[in-house]
Amino acid sequence: MNTLDAAADIGTQQGETLRVEIHTGEYIALGTVVTRHQRLMDVLENLTSPYLRLENARLQFLDRGNAPQTVESLLVSRDHIRIAIPYEEDIAPETRKSHPRYIPKYPVAASLYMDSMAIEGYLHIREGEDAFLATQNLVEPFIAITEAAVRYLDQGRSLPFRCPVVIVNRRFVNLIALRPQPTDDVHSRLEKLLAHSSSLAARILRAPTVSA
Repeated sequence: MNTLDAAADIGTQQGETLRVEIHTGEYIALGTVVTRHQRLMDVLENLTSPYLRLENARLQFLDRGNAPQTVESLLVSRDHIRIAIPYEEDIAPETRKSHPRYIPKYPVAASLYMDSMAIEGYLHIREGEDAFLATQNLVEPFIAITEAAVRYLDQGRSLPFRCPVVIVNRRFVNLIALRPQPTDDVHSRLEKLLAHSSSLAARILRAPTVSA
């Protein structure tokens, strides 16, 4: 894997069940998932079942203005899950490092853009790997963002919120903006490109900022 498996490094579930919040394009659901000591990422990527089962779930439709519903069991199509948020205690760094699937990684600031929301936080890349190449070659259906700030583009659906970890369904991500620490050489090359470009974007970026 090229990005952080947050369920392993940040949020390893210690018991049989885990409280999880699910967002689809139509609703938000909060319920309990039976993990059997697996990580949430493993549960989401279990290809033997097309549905994720939530117990004692609370369901809120985003656009219908009705009151939340409480149901005993809820089956959520994995293909329609946009983000999943685990509710669990932080795990000490020494505990994460002792996990059998722990891999040393470094954080890279990133913004993920979807049709309905934007997420800012940190991807975690394997040490020694280039952030852009690793992200470009992602094969996992879900990716994890830590220290996440989630913002719906239509705030009538949900107010912005923060969470330690959010797991994102990659099929709904349109853009990934990485912000690794730039070097002087990168800045120099960018300035040369802009200086010789006649594109609208280059003209906008070259234009001086006018203070009000």
